[in-house]
Amino acid sequence: MASDVTMKDLQSLQGYCNKQIADVKKSVAETGKGIDSLGKMVSQDNGLIVDINHRIDGVEKKVAALQDSISALAAEIKSLSSRLK
Repeated sequence: MASDVTMKDLQSLQGYCNKQIADVKKSVAETGKGIDSLGKMVSQDNGLIVDINHRIDGVEKKVAALQDSISALAAEIKSLSSRLK
């Protein structure tokens, strides 16, 4: 009969399915490696962001201290100017 499936047909189909499964497993493994790499990059970026934020905080503190010093100098200049008049 033409509609009969032979053992050879089944083996051929099994081989095809096994190849497709192997290809999917390989693709999943490669995608996993890519995800791991991206995770490492995100961790590194987060570390850099924390470092940058610490540096910005330090700069902001220095700017605030300079503003206080400038205000104190301005007050001293004003005081000296009023004494000279």
